[in-house]
Amino acid sequence: AVSTWLNGGLFGAAAIEATGGTVTDYTEDGVKYRSHKYTSTSTFVVTAAGGGLVDVLLVAGGGSGGRNSFGNGGGGAGGCRELEDQSIAAATYTITVGAGASDPGSGYQGADGGNSSAALVSTVSSTGGGGGGDQYTSSPGRPGGSGGGSKVATSAGNAGGYSPVEGYGGQSGASAGAIWDYNFIFGGGGGGWAGLGTTGTASNTGGTGGTGGNSATNTYFDGTADQYGAGGGGGGGANPWGSAWCYGGPGGAGGGGAGGGRYGVSGAFTIGSAGADEQGGGGGAGQPANGAAYDGGDGGVVIRYPYEW
Repeated sequence: AVSTWLNGGLFGAAAIEATGGTVTDYTEDGVKYRSHKYTSTSTFVVTAAGGGLVDVLLVAGGGSGGRNSFGNGGGGAGGCRELEDQSIAAATYTITVGAGASDPGSGYQGADGGNSSAALVSTVSSTGGGGGGDQYTSSPGRPGGSGGGSKVATSAGNAGGYSPVEGYGGQSGASAGAIWDYNFIFGGGGGGWAGLGTTGTASNTGGTGGTGGNSATNTYFDGTADQYGAGGGGGGGANPWGSAWCYGGPGGAGGGGAGGGRYGVSGAFTIGSAGADEQGGGGGAGQPANGAAYDGGDGGVVIRYPYEW
């Protein structure tokens, strides 16, 4: 974390003075902090740089789930990065918040979430989550900050190549059936900040889509362990020879959207959900053969520094 000594917390030295976003003052481990939280693109205006160092949390927008097919995958979570001791000077800086991906309206893949960034003295960024895919090799889950899931293949996370990683990959799915291998078809979960999505389960009597990768926690906003970056759950479906419940998988803990499912090929649906806004959650996979998938959640940016109030 930023040094209290450098940023004016001791002996009356000059402190950082800044405006922008939602401002919150709190105490963590005996240190007083001020944070600026951004949920849409805006500016961070520094009028006095103090010791010139801030901590930054970047959460990109989540990808939307796979759509309009069987074995739809969950959307990947937006990439998340926790960065200490980033340099500032007295200036106005652009803060960009990545939007969660909306359903693209056509095709089988979900869309990718938007990148988030803080254009400080050195610009820092995180990568939007990858859109989910489906059962076809031509439309796998997309890579991203965390990758999207699908039936057919894994996808890569950490698209920015960062260390520590900004997220993990999406997972392939599962299938089973007595007539064809894919009587019952399940998409894998999208990746999350803390881990891979899962494959899900399949049997001759149905099953469940993959679970989205889990989130991780960060305290920069208000001193509490808030969750960010959970992947979306995979979907479940059946071809015309399958008659059983094919449930969608749950989203990753901490904001991932649930995948949709269905009984057989033309029965009742189980409804999924979108990824959580301000947490970069991956969107859940769409119900099989039913058009739209679920949107990814918007990202966010938090800047904090020690501050005596």
